[in-house]
Amino acid sequence: MVAEDIIVLFQSLRRALLATAHLLEDGGSIAIVKELATVSPGQAAKLIGVSRQYIDRLLSKGVLTSSRIPGSSYRQILVKDVLALVSSGQIGNKAIQDIVLDAVNLITNVCNPRTVFLFGSFARGDERNDSDIDLLIIVDDDTDSEIAERAVLRAVSKLATEVDVVVTSQSRLDIDRDSPGTLARRALREGRIVHTRAA
Repeated sequence: MVAEDIIVLFQSLRRALLATAHLLEDGGSIAIVKELATVSPGQAAKLIGVSRQYIDRLLSKGVLTSSRIPGSSYRQILVKDVLALVSSGQIGNKAIQDIVLDAVNLITNVCNPRTVFLFGSFARGDERNDSDIDLLIIVDDDTDSEIAERAVLRAVSKLATEVDVVVTSQSRLDIDRDSPGTLARRALREGRIVHTRAA
């Protein structure tokens, strides 16, 4: 609201402007984009700070929608859909926790793991929005690890975030846990248990 030389700001606008000023003061940058504007997948990735591959994965899973530019193979995404995705919590730590739980549920439906470890960037706490989820799955010695891994990969392929899995037997884990350079040793050192089979 403007009256001569006096400008009165609504509280929400005041907060937004102050947050913007602090961001700019800290060396950040802002972009002002119309909500109904469209962006390419690459531009959408830059807008929310993820990789282009992550946006492509969200598009292929139907989490984010796009349309084809007429007469072209290029896709366009509504900015409002990209912003809705961010505000819905489907990107960020809460979303990842939900995806880890979903992954564990899918895994326990296709094999009966003894233990599932989360390792990699999410376990270390240095993940980015487009980081994949790394899981080490321990199965019984009488379970064929390769068959179990294929089944698990098929199951978790339904998730919006890429999930990398390694399936190993308990006896193989016992051998590798103290061997330098093995994935098992790394996963056990930096990882955390996200599932243990009930006794």
